[in-house]
This record gives sequence, C-alpha cells and structure tokens, in this order.
Amino acid sequence: AGESTSIMPLTTDFTAAETYIGGVETNILKIQGTDFLNGITTVADKFKNVAKGSRKVVLLSDGEDNEGNEKAAIDEALRQGITINSVGIGKDDGAPIPIYEFGQLMGYKTDILGETIITKRQTEALMSLAFDTNGEYVDGNDMEAAVNKIVLQLRNQKGASETLVN
Repeated sequence: AGESTSIMPLTTDFTAAETYIGGVETNILKIQGTDFLNGITTVADKFKNVAKGSRKVVLLSDGEDNEGNEKAAIDEALRQGITINSVGIGKDDGAPIPIYEFGQLMGYKTDILGETIITKRQTEALMSLAFDTNGEYVDGNDMEAAVNKIVLQLRNQKGASETLVN
C-alpha cells in the first residue's frame, strides 16, 4: 500500500522471469497492503517504450485495495493504454494470510494486538479492473488452470506483442 517496485526488466526470457518471480516474498516490501493506483503507475513507467496497444498486465491479488484507489487505477490504466488481466487469489469468505520464509510456511499475519488477520477476496473489484480495461478475470485458486487461461487470454488479446508482468 505504501510502495510499488519493479523487480525485473521486461523480458521474453521465461527462464529469467521464473528466477525473478521465484525469489519474490511478501517481506521485500516494508509497508504491506495493496494500492492499485501505485502499482499501475509503476507499470506505466515500465511500459513507457511499449506501444499502448501492447501494454498488458497480469495482476495477482486478493482485490483488497487498502488505499481505495480502484477507480483511479482503472482510469490511469485506460489513459496509459494498459489492459489488466486479473487473477483472484484467496477466498470470498476470508482466510488468514500465510507468511512464508524461503518457501516454508512460518505462520499467519497478525495485527498489532496479535490477532490473526483475515483477508477476503474482493472478486468484484478484480473483475472491474479487468473488464473495464478490456482484460479478463480468472479465479486463481486453481493455479494450473489459471495459468493456462491467462496465457490463452494474452494470446487472444489484440496487441503487437505479449508481455507478462508480475
């Protein structure tokens, strides 16, 4: 919610992308949470040399925008010619947020009182981000099926090139 960062260059080298993505852990960001507008602004900067019709994003999220910037993010994506394909992670009825260190489950996130934080997937927000930017929404809880759907969607969407950004 407080920051957004790019962890890898745009690339079609899927092996390099897998290496970068494999190293991602939630603790790399000091301030936790989600700010869709901040993320789209970072992506837009990354896409500055990519034709507007080719700017595609795959957004993996529970859909909870802690800053309330969903509409502003959609407007910025449209202004920048970015298509958002969203993948909903989590459960609509809520679940604790796991903490992983080096791929091993270490427990669940807690608030300042030590209570386990429950996050609820905001499917409507994720659908809005996707559909309002001419993208697609995919339920990400079946990861293999989600990956196949996203790859198919990216191939079928208009644009001169395919770019996967996580």
